[in-house]
Formats: sequence, structure tokens, C-alpha cells
Amino acid sequence: TQERQFDPKDVVICGQSLGGAVGIRLVHDLETEGVRPAGLVVRASFTSLVDAGRYHYPWLPVNLVLLDRFPSLDRISAIQCPLLFLHGQRDTIVPFEHSSKLFANAPEASHNGVAKRLVPLPNAGHNDIMHVHGDDVTEAVRQFLSDVAAVQ
Repeated sequence: TQERQFDPKDVVICGQSLGGAVGIRLVHDLETEGVRPAGLVVRASFTSLVDAGRYHYPWLPVNLVLLDRFPSLDRISAIQCPLLFLHGQRDTIVPFEHSSKLFANAPEASHNGVAKRLVPLPNAGHNDIMHVHGDDVTEAVRQFLSDVAAVQ
């Protein structure tokens, strides 16, 4: 935002899967420094990289080999900007329950009163969300951005 001269309060961060965890970390770190972005959209992300690794490799000690565990579940409760979660309920890479847990641990509403939202996408997996539910995703994001803009 500094290089492009954007005010962070005008920026909505968006990330999918690992990018969602990066987005959660970024917003958490920014807010810790007193910088609050306009919002955060998290699509098909995980509670932690350890949890995601254990899901796929239950026999491996994944907690011992990861340098960055991306503990999103630990960070989400401190985030004060508006939050939108989107996740396919047929996701076999990052199960839907990860977003359910993130949503449950997030504050009920943002610092400016925008309620957190979870949009379950019943027929979508991990990478086909837009293909299967493009209209629903577009509408959810449009409504979220509209609500965020209304309180700016």
C-alpha cells in the first residue's frame, strides 16, 4: 500500500487456501501495528498448516517439519476488520470444517459493525468454487464489498 500509495483502509485482502492463511497473518500483523484494512475475504483456507498436513499425512509428524505453521485459528479471534469466508462443502484438500472453525472463532462483528459471514458452497470442491458457484460467490463478494463500503 505504501509503494502504490493506497490507504490500507481502502484495501480488502483476499486469499485462497494457503493464500487465505497468508491473508489472515497479514491482517493480524497489520492490525497489531494499528493499520486496519477494509476487510478480509478468506476462501477455502485452513485452521493451521499443521492441521491441513495432518489431514493428508496422519502418519507423519508434520508439526516437527514445518517452519511456519500458519496458526490461523489462533490469529482469527484478534482480527477486527470485516470478514467473509467462502468454502466448498465437497473440498477434499482442505475440508469445509476448517472454515467453520475459523468462522466460529472470529469476532461476531467487525470494529465498524459488519457481521462476519460464512458462505458454504454445497457442490464445490477446493479449486472449482467459481466454476460451480460463480454467481453465488460473485453475489456474496459484491454484498460484502457493498456492506464494507457503506461503513467506510
